[in-house]
Amino acid sequence: MVPHLVTALNGPINELEARVLESMPATEPAAPPASGASVQLSATREATVGGTVSVTLANRSALRVSGELVYDGQALQAASPGSAGPGSGRTAFQLAPRGDAVVVLRVLPTAAGQTLAVQVTGLTATDAQGQDSALRLDGEAVIRVPASALPAAATPSVDAPRP
Repeated sequence: MVPHLVTALNGPINELEARVLESMPATEPAAPPASGASVQLSATREATVGGTVSVTLANRSALRVSGELVYDGQALQAASPGSAGPGSGRTAFQLAPRGDAVVVLRVLPTAAGQTLAVQVTGLTATDAQGQDSALRLDGEAVIRVPASALPAAATPSVDAPRP
């Protein structure tokens, strides 16, 4: 035998759900806190001497961001506007809210056989009211440059006539 329970509800469950939802206060999704703001740093993982490396900065926040890329100026040379000059090893950048930037660096001969790092310094973020905000840097920019292959030494062919 199945017991029959008496409840105070006389209407269908959908009606009950509608009443409960109507009685709840309306809420808007909260904006993520500024402390969750970040910039993603990435770069070409491997490059050859004479080639180029792309260093990408992606602003994942609603903040205006600025800073400076720092790298070995004897191994990498800025090929994009905004650098402090040849051999300086510094390139300034600014990112609009949710903006991206790509800095192109040329790989110099002294980089052969090295693993190079590009770092970010002076990272600052400003909100729409001009207030400084916290910002996190995610990712890394590490570039491996294989040792240059030396040209094969000129050796006489076996079939070459002898003097």
